[in-house]
Amino acid sequence: MAVTTPHGTAGDAIKLAANFVALLGAQAYFADLAEVDGIMATAHTLPALAAVALTETVLGQPGWTDIRILAGKPFVAATRPLELEESLGLAEAARQNSINIVRVLDEYIATLKSLRDEIDEVKGKNLQDHLERIARARAQWRRMRLEGDWRPDGIPTQDVPTLGDRLLQQIRPGKVP
Repeated sequence: MAVTTPHGTAGDAIKLAANFVALLGAQAYFADLAEVDGIMATAHTLPALAAVALTETVLGQPGWTDIRILAGKPFVAATRPLELEESLGLAEAARQNSINIVRVLDEYIATLKSLRDEIDEVKGKNLQDHLERIARARAQWRRMRLEGDWRPDGIPTQDVPTLGDRLLQQIRPGKVP
């Protein structure tokens, strides 16, 4: 859970926020507001806007009346953010964070153009390698997300007592697992 604090926030307030996040079963991710805005633009608003663009592109095809019959799971999955976002909320998020949104949209457009150019090349091997590399990277992210383990591979863990462990220690000294 992202925790942002204004400059000069008391240490006790930061500790209270971290403890509250721990009580919720999450880990505190401390970042400044500008960093969180960039992350939100990239990880939340961009997928929704990409779904808008994809839907508009597909629905605008001259053959949409035929395409809609065969559109299946990939189209549904790629456009699912439209089910999760209210238009007003998405528009407001884009307006309020426009500097970051424009930046990530430019990066997305450049990536799409690069992918298009790669597909247009005669050599298909580069494309396959590219797609496999991206699939592996996504699979690694999904594994890390599901496990809640954000350490780079090969870094040993260090047992850190949870807030619950510390509270239990205060109540019953010597009884913490």
